[in-house]
Amino acid sequence: MSRKHGGSLTSDWQKLEAQLAKAKAQPKLEAPTKLALGSIRLRPNVFQHRDPNQHEGTAHVRKLVEAIGRSKTRTLEPLIVWWDGRTWTGIDGHHRHAAYTAAAVGANHLVPVEVFEGSLGAAMAQAAAGNSRNKRAMTTGEKTQAAWRMVVMDDSLSKATVADAAGVSQGSVANMRRVHKQLCEAAEDASFDAPNGDHRDLRWLDAKRIADGGEARDVDWKSKDEKEAIAMAAAIRKAIGDRGSKKLHVLAHALEIYDSRLADALIEHWSERDTEDDDSDPQ
Repeated sequence: MSRKHGGSLTSDWQKLEAQLAKAKAQPKLEAPTKLALGSIRLRPNVFQHRDPNQHEGTAHVRKLVEAIGRSKTRTLEPLIVWWDGRTWTGIDGHHRHAAYTAAAVGANHLVPVEVFEGSLGAAMAQAAAGNSRNKRAMTTGEKTQAAWRMVVMDDSLSKATVADAAGVSQGSVANMRRVHKQLCEAAEDASFDAPNGDHRDLRWLDAKRIADGGEARDVDWKSKDEKEAIAMAAAIRKAIGDRGSKKLHVLAHALEIYDSRLADALIEHWSERDTEDDDSDPQ
């Protein structure tokens, strides 16, 4: 499942803030709550905390489509929706929404939903919490990225709230706040380089790299290595299907046989990706 909606985190966030400033009254829904699939809008740049390039997501959608086919009502577990001031926005359940679309149930098909009520920042945190705790838990990288997104977009969220929602330590959140503050100050320099001129659209690792003294121009926004890694992952999945996911210890041994240096490379990769700083920071 990919993000084909265009825009960015900051641009979509600003649109939502503008809508909320002129918000229409939230419609009352009677339980059990259902909405027509076509009436639910998605804003993945804001609420989808998972990596859209993860091929596990595509496989998960296929399984959900099969579940829809087995269901007498052609429905799945409820989507979590939030009133954005103009319409209902899905904040959790992007794969279920994609499965409904793939199953061609139609825009008028009624699907079960649960309504979340709260601020824009709270809705973003709820979306992260739902993903970090469900059966397909987010990867460590997705969790740190989710925390970073919350830190830069809503400073009213406490360290504890962000840490709990994303499934990271409060020390990590404190470090992200420090980096965010540092880049806010750096943004006043005309030479500062970031996507759309806004560091809030940076990935956490890119932001940390710049804050630690790296040159912004050295950040590869469309990493060739990332694209190659995604292609390799797709090739592996095509070759072995879900056998590797079902027997991770066998897959690990197979990769060790393939190249004995892989274990050390993984440790180095994870160390660079998941480094956490336990600096304290007031709430």
